Amino acid sequence: MNLNKINLNLLVALDALLSERQVTRAAQKIHVTQSAMSIALKQLRELLNDDLLVRYGHEMLPTARALALQSEVHQLLQSIEHLLLPPPSFNPKTAKQVFKIGLSDYTSLVLLPTLLQIVATEAPQILIKVVHLSSLDDMEIFEREQLTLGVGVLFCKKTSLCTENLLKDYGVCIARQDHPLFKQKLTLSRFLQAKHISTHLQRDPTLSKIDQALKKLGVKRQIALTLPYIVVALHIVKYTDYFLASIQYPAIRLAEMSGLAIRPLPFPTEPIDILLAWPEQYTQDPAQIWLRAKIRQAAQALQL
Repeated sequence: MNLNKINLNLLVALDALLSERQVTRAAQKIHVTQSAMSIALKQLRELLNDDLLVRYGHEMLPTARALALQSEVHQLLQSIEHLLLPPPSFNPKTAKQVFKIGLSDYTSLVLLPTLLQIVATEAPQILIKVVHLSSLDDMEIFEREQLTLGVGVLFCKKTSLCTENLLKDYGVCIARQDHPLFKQKLTLSRFLQAKHISTHLQRDPTLSKIDQALKKLGVKRQIALTLPYIVVALHIVKYTDYFLASIQYPAIRLAEMSGLAIRPLPFPTEPIDILLAWPEQYTQDPAQIWLRAKIRQAAQALQL
């Protein structure tokens, strides 16, 4: 049977006929004329090759086929009605959802403390699951992990994700509190005198922008150590004369914990755009709308 050639509105008429067992009342139930309902009954009899309702005295009785169909047709129509209902509203106070978010080490450090404070207050039963996401270009992680959103940088400038600007961050220099080169204003000359740790994270945009800026000035910093671990780098900086270049917001968080000093870079660099991104299918989802609003709130709390 080809459904494309069948008027599925006949199921609504069939449900009314089988529940009312009378053409006039069935027509009134679904707000059509008696003539239209009679035509629908005729079409149903031809389609199902069964009389469905047969006259017995002053009433109409269902056939065995009609009785067998009645419950299934009614449940099917209820399922369709449920399917077409608007999505339920999202109540953060009672919600028990798990939100899966893609974050890098830096964005986790910057956003999670404030975000989790907000969530604990407004949505105490919600669980946050963080998946490591080094950049928003990594669509494979979005698809494999079924991420509903991510926060990070975008390198190629083109993506199938919906994006919006969340933060602008800037490069800074970190060293121990009593570093001799930090006792006075940090100049380019003093910056170049120091040995540097490079935290070579995957495609780190901060480091490339710093080195690009230095290249334009015709100079190059002394990189003495390359590490993939920001926490280890900070520990080394605290006990050595090494400098560590980072971006402002995570540097502030880390310096507070480690007792380190922060200075602005002594040369201009381009800002880092931190984006909020999500697959288009989640744009209208009430829970995701709420979560994106809370992430924006956490980002706004960081503004200096």
